[in-house]
Amino acid sequence: MSQLSKTEQVLREMKQYNIDILALSEIRWKGVGQETLDHGYVLLYSEEDNHHQAGVGLMMSPTAYRTMLKWTPINEKILFARFATTHTKLSFIVCYAPTNEADDDVKDSFYETLQAVTKDIPKHDVLCVVGDLNAKVGADRKYCPEVLGPHGLVQINENGALLVDFALSNDLVVESGLAETTPRQEPPKIEKAWLARIWGGFDTKYMKPLLTNSHPTLIETMPKFCGPFARLMTTAE
Repeated sequence: MSQLSKTEQVLREMKQYNIDILALSEIRWKGVGQETLDHGYVLLYSEEDNHHQAGVGLMMSPTAYRTMLKWTPINEKILFARFATTHTKLSFIVCYAPTNEADDDVKDSFYETLQAVTKDIPKHDVLCVVGDLNAKVGADRKYCPEVLGPHGLVQINENGALLVDFALSNDLVVESGLAETTPRQEPPKIEKAWLARIWGGFDTKYMKPLLTNSHPTLIETMPKFCGPFARLMTTAE
């Protein structure tokens, strides 16, 4: 999302779907900062290594921004923000976890930092850990039914196990498996030969008589109620 045009596109989507807070990963904005966008929307971003490759962010509406109590850029992988709501406080940790193929040391460092940030959040806050965790947790609830929902789609991988362990340690639930998802519907396939036959018939009956002197003529091919038009468009030559 390093290009301004992409930022504007995300903002339009937020307005269209009435989203007040949106977590962003791999944002690729250099440095750490806060940017005011069109219509009072605000973007928080953190990419401390300045490599223009990773970064996390949080985009929010003017309404959400007015309720924000604080925010802390942890590093290029983690950002923290806290909001006041009517009944409680809401804490967001935005993440961009290492991929499943990353070195174990990199993964361990990420989760150690994530745990340290989580530990400092007040216990009465509603905590949402969001972003791209690069994890597959599967649907086998025998492993930890208190964390996983019944609607996971794939087998658990190494990153998924790390995420589940983190959730267990902090009384969290992996939301992705809670709701049943509808399998993607493939668009209906249109038989090309059928389309060709339809066009061929239309071309022979109407287009060629109209544009050339070929037979049969429009008088012969068009419905009777179109007779005046057919006679007008058909010559005797």
